[in-house]
Amino acid sequence: MTKKVFKVLFVCTGNSCRSPMAEGILKKMLRDKGMSHIEVQSAGTMPPYQMQPTSYALITSLEQGVDISSYRSKDLTKSLIEEADLILVMEEAHRRFIRNLTNAADSKVFLLKSFGQDKKESGLEIEDPIGMDIEFYRSCYDELEYEIKRILPLIEKMAAKTS
Repeated sequence: MTKKVFKVLFVCTGNSCRSPMAEGILKKMLRDKGMSHIEVQSAGTMPPYQMQPTSYALITSLEQGVDISSYRSKDLTKSLIEEADLILVMEEAHRRFIRNLTNAADSKVFLLKSFGQDKKESGLEIEDPIGMDIEFYRSCYDELEYEIKRILPLIEKMAAKTS
């Protein structure tokens, strides 16, 4: 019997920095654990068409052993939202964007930094590094990696329930 694929979707604005880095981080963690029943994608609310991640996103990821060089940006669509089992956004604006596309996703859309926590305070967004220096990208990558490590056990539990 094969397990049902559990789909995680990361969302940011341009789909050229935060969400591709997050996708790459989670894919590497899953690969390292030999977990193939969790599929990871990312998309943007306003991405340039088929753009490669920014050079600093590429460099920062490669420094950590995550290769996102073949990634190309894509639009967040209603079908991507409907197919996803869990949607993790970087900013509150991304959650509002999803809500405008479909309100059927409310129960599966979370700010990455608040997922699995009872945090309601502000400051839970992951700041967009676009236009910033490489140190800011490294800090953003570290923040993403920290949060994804924190929630990986939750994702594994959710995926196990769907199989």
